[in-house]
Amino acid sequence: MLLSGGQRKSITPRKSSSKVEVRADDALATSNGLDQSELYKVFKKIDLDNNGTLDLNELECASRELGIKCSQNAMRKVFNTLDIDKSGAIDFEEFIAFFGQVSDPKKIKEMLSAASESFLDYRARVESDLSFAKSFPVPSTVAPVQKYCWHHESTVESIAWLSGNRFITAAAAGNICVWDASVRAERPAPVLRSSLERSSVFCMGAQPEASVVLVGFGSRRDNLWLWDVEMSEVKCKFGGADSFVYSCSLQGGRALAGVKDGSVLMFDIQRSEPDSKWKAHEGLVNSSCFDSDGQRILTSSRDGSVRILDPRAGDLPDCLVSTIEDAAAGYVVYQAVWCGDNEILSGGDDYCVKRWDTRMPANPPVASYMGHVSGVKAICLSANRRFFATGCSDSSMRVWATDPSSMESSFTTAEGGTSLEDQVAGLKDEYRQIIESVHSGDAHPSEAALISEQLAKLEGTVEAKPRVHKGFHASLSLTGHSMSLASMAWQDVDTGKARIVTGGNDESALLFDVNLQ
Repeated sequence: MLLSGGQRKSITPRKSSSKVEVRADDALATSNGLDQSELYKVFKKIDLDNNGTLDLNELECASRELGIKCSQNAMRKVFNTLDIDKSGAIDFEEFIAFFGQVSDPKKIKEMLSAASESFLDYRARVESDLSFAKSFPVPSTVAPVQKYCWHHESTVESIAWLSGNRFITAAAAGNICVWDASVRAERPAPVLRSSLERSSVFCMGAQPEASVVLVGFGSRRDNLWLWDVEMSEVKCKFGGADSFVYSCSLQGGRALAGVKDGSVLMFDIQRSEPDSKWKAHEGLVNSSCFDSDGQRILTSSRDGSVRILDPRAGDLPDCLVSTIEDAAAGYVVYQAVWCGDNEILSGGDDYCVKRWDTRMPANPPVASYMGHVSGVKAICLSANRRFFATGCSDSSMRVWATDPSSMESSFTTAEGGTSLEDQVAGLKDEYRQIIESVHSGDAHPSEAALISEQLAKLEGTVEAKPRVHKGFHASLSLTGHSMSLASMAWQDVDTGKARIVTGGNDESALLFDVNLQ
């Protein structure tokens, strides 16, 4: 097996049949109709050094060759199951068993979490039934009030609000533009425009009131800059990222970068070398951001997982606070954002957005937001976290209420603002005191029975609290892009009103005035 640069990977000789419970002929019988001779031809074609084994990357090539649709995350789980000795490769007999599983949707579901099944079914329905999307309510449509498309010259990879009416865009070709959202013109000109004098911009991190932005590039070196927009110059070049930087963010005096090799780096912007570096994922890191306090880091990845790190705990695995393994039902997670102290929103290639309680990562999502029919590429959230917007690879955009039914608040809070959990704790204390009084002869057993009955009823209400899977539909639809969305940003304007800016592969940015009342 050849590696890049012509090097060869050393493979330990395999025990071809000892680690697979079925013979090749038996595996073929379960391989969903795949022909063994065809499989063998593909195997030999991909096995470049003719050593009789394939690794996971080569299996992905074989899957494309055979036209099998399977998420990378699901493929990796099947591979790891078959690769019992963890040598990183499988032989032909295991190759047959591998395709017997990845070509069978039922077996794929068994490999993923139970919560993923309904979302896999949703995506399958979307792809197999063109009329399925019509079963969801069609929200009211909002058109853009301004278009910005004459100065980017490439995909608008990132967009962010600065302060007041100003927002900033970063295009793949290396153009950074600051715009005034209050200006209406047929061909608006940017307030500031600077060129990085290099292309392959993959991401940008910005924050209000700041004159500098963090820019990540698609290169193996010199790939993370702190750029002064007003002076049009590099303030700092950061090291430590050994591959393409796919995500980055700024908060206070710290910076984050998510890298193609799965690494996450954290910097003090006064220093060029990272304060911390973690190999957080098995695939490229699509998004990375701090929480509102700057204490925890939220990341999402091509490997299908969402993870939360606490830098104060040091290195992995100590700093790993929470992992949601199949956040997009085995498919790519494109973005994850904080929507509460312990809740996040994630969007991915299962065509859904989900809200998760990070304290219970193995549980199903608290809520799901359905109606999109392509991968959810971008998410932006209102400051009060009551609303968010999404953008997809088919150019569709939606605005949602985070919890339109307000069911959760009605279940978790009683009249007077006291939480049900606090009421349960109070009744338990009261029950213990009554029991002591009964034992001392100062209270009648019927009083204890009454408290016990109230406690049981209240605990039953808490248990019934809807912490799993409420399905919600979009409130508004935004139109105007002709290609995939790349980035979105939200700005609250007044009570019930907001402005949303979006950037896409059609080399344009759009501005929307949104009425949420």
